[in-house]
Amino acid sequence: MSSYLALCDQILTIAGIRRLISKLFMTSRNIKKAVSFSRRLGIRYFLGLIFAYFVFPIGMAVLPLYAIVYRRCRYLQQYLNLNKEIAYWSSRKEEVLKVGKRGSLLHIDDLGLEEEELGKLKGLLRFQPEVVVADIDQDGFLMSHFGPIEGVPTVSKDKFLTRKRFVLQVVAITDKVMLRKQYKCNRLSFINELSVLHHLTLAGCNVPAIVGVDFDNLIITMSFIAGCTLQEMLAQHGAMVRDKDIHSDPHLMSLSSKQRVRFYFEEGKRLLASVADSAFIDDLYSQLKQVHQAGIELYDIKYGNVMIERTTSKPFLVDFDSAVSYPRPDSKTFSVMRDRDTEKFNLFFNADKLTYKRIKDRIARKDVPGMANLYAPVYFGYGLRIGKLWDVNVGCGRWYFILRDALPSLDGKRILSVGANNGSNEIQMLRHGATEVIGVEIDDQWIAQGRFLKEAFEWADNRPYNFKYIHTDMAKLPSMDLGTFDTAIALCSLYYLDDEDMVRVAQHISTITDTFVVQCNIRRSIGRPDSHSYEKASVEYVIELLQHAGFSALELIAPKGYSRPIVIGKKR
Repeated sequence: MSSYLALCDQILTIAGIRRLISKLFMTSRNIKKAVSFSRRLGIRYFLGLIFAYFVFPIGMAVLPLYAIVYRRCRYLQQYLNLNKEIAYWSSRKEEVLKVGKRGSLLHIDDLGLEEEELGKLKGLLRFQPEVVVADIDQDGFLMSHFGPIEGVPTVSKDKFLTRKRFVLQVVAITDKVMLRKQYKCNRLSFINELSVLHHLTLAGCNVPAIVGVDFDNLIITMSFIAGCTLQEMLAQHGAMVRDKDIHSDPHLMSLSSKQRVRFYFEEGKRLLASVADSAFIDDLYSQLKQVHQAGIELYDIKYGNVMIERTTSKPFLVDFDSAVSYPRPDSKTFSVMRDRDTEKFNLFFNADKLTYKRIKDRIARKDVPGMANLYAPVYFGYGLRIGKLWDVNVGCGRWYFILRDALPSLDGKRILSVGANNGSNEIQMLRHGATEVIGVEIDDQWIAQGRFLKEAFEWADNRPYNFKYIHTDMAKLPSMDLGTFDTAIALCSLYYLDDEDMVRVAQHISTITDTFVVQCNIRRSIGRPDSHSYEKASVEYVIELLQHAGFSALELIAPKGYSRPIVIGKKR
């Protein structure tokens, strides 16, 4: 009999049937597990996991090609609809100029001209509505007709390098100084810059404001930013970045266009630290993020398109005729174009600002603070994830399983989080309508990870999140003056305090908010060193604590089989 069974087993093995049966058995087990997960997490979240693990990583591989095609199609569409676009913006001219008036204009007295030349300019303005003060060359130098202008690089007539594409002039109208840009016959660049400047001015970006538009002659008049370009500042420190320097060097002119661009940014980076400190570069990057949040791709990022205002030393972005606007700033297609801008910024400014590729690489290298001891799993979107997303006890699993529906309305609310850990749930609150979240956390590695998460989510969603850490022990909360909050939360954290501190903290929270959300942990197999910790983490203990602190209206949310129920305490 045994030899017969051995022979059958051998036949099954040879035929591969045994392997097939084993695979079917494992598949059935996996299906059962999947069904169990879907019941617990909900079918929507379960499908989301499938997309996160399998669909989005494939989609992101082909998205850059689609984005390039989409960009070209938008360009072609704008070209074909150019007459409609001009008619549309012509009908909105008054609105455009009204928005432009919000910006401040430079007075002719602030040009810093010598008294005699200033008098000459004022005399001409008495008899004519406008006067050309200076012509601007290819490198941004002003050929002034009234002598040197304070804080602005000037050039003589014999060294003036004529601009290749458009005509730029500084003009005085009545007693104000403005910049006039004439687009010659390029209607597409004209309407493109008009549209982009208007949207960026509305978004509060540091850009010139539109104060005049001539649709017949294709001229935009805008506020004049007194100062010099970052390119010129670098050139003054010895970098060969001016157009005239590059075009006068036979060796550089023999290089390909790509090689000249590489030489340009390498020259700039070589002396960047002597011109711009980290605060300036961070300020400039903040401007770039604002531009992206307005749905604009700059495309043409270079030192010559950054103006340094002479009195404040603040960066201003200029020259938007190559920029492209997108209807959905939060779309994945636009994320590709944002990343192209950001990578150019990283290249020119020796920075490491996050893009899809950089986040993915850092996750793969485990170059995320605290990742070796990860507590709360995170899903950023785009297939980017850290940790086990199906764990409903912590991180994004906890958010979608219980917190999202359990928390009171978050719209416009200010939230206090006691024991914020890596801030993954706190950022979710901001994503779902909260305006500000303050997180109290003592662990350095969680704070470092939380700051990375904030930056990564701001990249993913293309919007800023007002999440701040207070690096301290939550037991010290009663001694801090943080103002009032709409809601306070403590997610599996409060019971790490001793009894006395728990009472003090709860009572203090009752003085700064009317709603306190506390998550318990009733699991007994954790292996806590202090058996009393199980009691402090229990529902009964938390209910008594909240009642004693004045939260008399209590609600318990405890899904069946879930070890981390939530108690919501409110004042009547």
